[in-house]
Amino acid sequence: MISTSQKIRKLFELAQGNIDLPYFPGFPANACEGASLFLGAILKEKFPESHIEYVKGYDENGAIHFWLEIDGMVFDITADQFPEIESPFFGVEHQPLAIIYSDIEKQEISDAFKSSDVTTSVYKHSLMLEIRHYLSTNV
Repeated sequence: MISTSQKIRKLFELAQGNIDLPYFPGFPANACEGASLFLGAILKEKFPESHIEYVKGYDENGAIHFWLEIDGMVFDITADQFPEIESPFFGVEHQPLAIIYSDIEKQEISDAFKSSDVTTSVYKHSLMLEIRHYLSTNV
C-alpha cells in the first residue's frame, strides 16, 4: 500500500500540469482534495479489504485540508505543501496537521468518490484509467 501511494504521488508530481483537477498545476499545494480522493479510490481497488476513510479537516478560520486514514494509519500525499512538514505521509500513526485541522469529517472512500463533485464522472473514469496504466507500467 505504501509503495502504491508513493507511485501515485510520483505520478501526480510528473503530470500535475496535465491533470484537470482544481489546483493541480501547483501540486502538492492546494491539491489535497483531488489527490486524496483518487489515491483512496485506487487503494480501495487494490486493497478492497482495507478500511479507507476520506478525511476532511477544517481549521478555526474555515480552511480545509484532506487526507486518508487507512486501517488506522495516515496517508497524506500533500502534507508537504505546509512549510512545517518536510515530506508526505505514507502510513504514519498520527496526523500532525489534525492539531490545526481539528474539526474533522470522515467518509468511506467509495461513497466520497461517488458523491464528489471535484470533477465530472467521465473525467473520474479517464483519470482512474491513466493511474491504473501508470501503476501497471511502473512496477
